[in-house]
Amino acid sequence: ETPTSIRQGSSGSVSLVAPDGSLHLISITSALVHQMRTPDGDWQPYTNLANFSVSSPVIGLGAAIDSDNVLHVVWSIGPIFGDSGKIYYISRTPQGIWSTVEYLGEGTITSLAVDTKGVIHLIYLCQAESICTPARVQYRTKAITGGWSAETTVATGTYIRYLQFISGRDDVLHVAWMDMVRIESHNRFFYRLQYRTRSTSGN
Repeated sequence: ETPTSIRQGSSGSVSLVAPDGSLHLISITSALVHQMRTPDGDWQPYTNLANFSVSSPVIGLGAAIDSDNVLHVVWSIGPIFGDSGKIYYISRTPQGIWSTVEYLGEGTITSLAVDTKGVIHLIYLCQAESICTPARVQYRTKAITGGWSAETTVATGTYIRYLQFISGRDDVLHVAWMDMVRIESHNRFFYRLQYRTRSTSGN
């Protein structure tokens, strides 16, 4: 197949294949954009999802596709140097209809998963000193119909980074992150890998 130029200048992206065989690419260029490749191999025109500035770029990006071929995208925009950001969510139907952008609250690193029942699971990091001290890994859900649930704190830490989140085939949720720990006696810091699961019963 001949290489195809689809969108120039990407500095970060998420690519997903839907059950219907379409490929969805969410890219961070001069804006946050979406582009779809049909099962027949045709690239569709890109859609601008969000604009941002050089001083407040996209600092978190997550996406998932459910069994009905609905695309779910979450991102955060915030300052390059700082631990605060604003999280937004949008969805797209298989017919190409986009929902209204929803503001979800404060946070930086974001990760998204959809289970077999179509429930959206969102994990994100909140470590802005004004509202999250200590830093917290936060969790919210959204059913197929209805709004977002209240926040639940999954874990707290000192300086959390590298947040990852998946939903298994059995709908058990798995989240992993790195937290910085200080050894007082040696005045040194190191990162510790942390991991938690959530069963379908919520435990």
